[in-house]
Amino acid sequence: MEDMNWKRNVNLLFDKVYLLKIRLYSLFLRIRFKKVGSKFRIAPTANVKGGQYISIGNNAVLMRGVRIQAYDKYREKKYNPSIEIGDYFNCGEDVHIGAINHICIGNNVLLGSRIYITDHQHGNYSTEERNIEPLKRTLFSSGKVIIEDNVFIGDGAVIFPNVTIGKGAVVGANSVVTHDVPQYAIVAGVPARVLRTV
Repeated sequence: MEDMNWKRNVNLLFDKVYLLKIRLYSLFLRIRFKKVGSKFRIAPTANVKGGQYISIGNNAVLMRGVRIQAYDKYREKKYNPSIEIGDYFNCGEDVHIGAINHICIGNNVLLGSRIYITDHQHGNYSTEERNIEPLKRTLFSSGKVIIEDNVFIGDGAVIFPNVTIGKGAVVGANSVVTHDVPQYAIVAGVPARVLRTV
């Protein structure tokens, strides 16, 4: 019995130390953003680029391995990026959000883990660009990404440019969203299709 108590106390201590690390890291990292609301939490190992173009609301939680990047310049070409995230945003581990144009995420949005949200790709798929190595192509955006309030996106999903995900929608795990998702729809698949609307 004493052995179990000792292990439980050690685990509680580790949890408290980890939470303290998150609080300290959040305080340190918040100065890199354009705007951050109250009760902002971001776990260590997060990768932030172009924080001056990123706004995050109140009560946001971003877990380990998150990459949130706004590129204002790539291969000598300049961009005007913007990432806006609302209140009560909760983001799982290893999520990548990348913008050269505009990504807007509403309030009360929940993201699972290993999700990729982007408003751009390497090149515009023209004949000339296909003869260039992908890494050396300019970044090209075909449109903004809008994720409205109360949306849930499951693990492993990919959200492509020029997409709006309507209020209250659910995106199934490992789905690839290439077209708009209606409000309150449940979508899944590659590419994602509407399964039903609530």
